[in-house]
Amino acid sequence: AKQNVTSHQGDRAMLTCIVSNLGTKSVSWKRQGDSHPLTIGNSAFVSDSRLSVNFNQVSDEWSLIIQDIKLADEGVYVCLVTTKDLKYNASATVWLNVKTIQISGTTYVEVGQTINLSCNVTGRPLPPHHVTWYKDDEVIIFDPRQSKVKVNQTLFQNNYVSRLEITRVVSIDTAWYTCRSSNDDSDSIHVQVLNG
Repeated sequence: AKQNVTSHQGDRAMLTCIVSNLGTKSVSWKRQGDSHPLTIGNSAFVSDSRLSVNFNQVSDEWSLIIQDIKLADEGVYVCLVTTKDLKYNASATVWLNVKTIQISGTTYVEVGQTINLSCNVTGRPLPPHHVTWYKDDEVIIFDPRQSKVKVNQTLFQNNYVSRLEITRVVSIDTAWYTCRSSNDDSDSIHVQVLNG
């Protein structure tokens, strides 16, 4: 079985593998391309305090938990069943995708108030050239003569932050707002305008 898990940097990811009728065999998690396992049974085999294992006896799920996800954690992880003579049998493959972009800010706002959204993009390996904002899949056009919508960008090392401000909101400003980087990563947030 192959599964995809997507996580933001700094978040916690859980990669799961179901192994029933284990008997005397043990379950290991290994990163594809590594010669040594990350975990064996309930123990971490590498000295990375961000890694732990959780076993759910009811569902027979063995989960590799990675705290404080980093870009370097992205890749393919394999769940292996090991027999006494150290033969491996792969029972699950998980692709961990680390998102380089995260949107945050206002999710509820009253009519007449201001929406503030922030889009944080980490370069991979370089920062993006630009960020495009969308409202319900339509590109938001910034007209300097109209003061209702403003955007500003800051770049620090390989971290790019774009801030969107929409003032004097009305009910039709209720929408999904998306920021998409020139690296083609995107994230969305839903903003609801309340009628006071």
